[in-house]
Amino acid sequence: MKMRRLVEALPRNNEKGDQRTLELTQAIPMESVYLETTFISYLVARPSRDVIVAGQQTTQDWWANRRSQFECSDSQVVIDEASLGDPAEVQKRLAVINDLPTLEVTEDAQALTKAIMAAGMLPPRVVRDAAHVAVAAAHTIDYLLTWNCKHLANAQIARRIAIGKTKVSGPNGTGQGLYLTLSDYDILC
Repeated sequence: MKMRRLVEALPRNNEKGDQRTLELTQAIPMESVYLETTFISYLVARPSRDVIVAGQQTTQDWWANRRSQFECSDSQVVIDEASLGDPAEVQKRLAVINDLPTLEVTEDAQALTKAIMAAGMLPPRVVRDAAHVAVAAAHTIDYLLTWNCKHLANAQIARRIAIGKTKVSGPNGTGQGLYLTLSDYDILC
């Protein structure tokens, strides 16, 4: 687990009564974020003037200014999706992904994916979206960063998935739900 330093300056007096500051340094765990495929795609996509794709700048700003504050990861699901499409774009997406830790698609994640799909929380054709949620939840990732507003960054679906996860894992389950947005970028669509 990566740690970041939190430095706090406290006023104190020295022997002469002069006001000085004492810096207290504390290591705190970094929050974790799972980067879903749409985020990676927006990060490396060709610039567009299209209003719908205006999120590219927000994505690039987050990557440049906020990424270092989080422990970022992906999964084989992201790698598989990022490997599809135009070969030049695939190469750019995989270059970003290669620098990230890849979370294992565990048995718990597979079971949660099946439970999400069996409960009808997502349409049958988007099993990979359920897998993104399940992998992040199984690894107790703090945030899932996505531009998929239809199935992932969707308040109604997120609520159903959080309730479903509690039912699947039981009241003393391993996770405390899964937040699908990230601090200043609460809704990325």
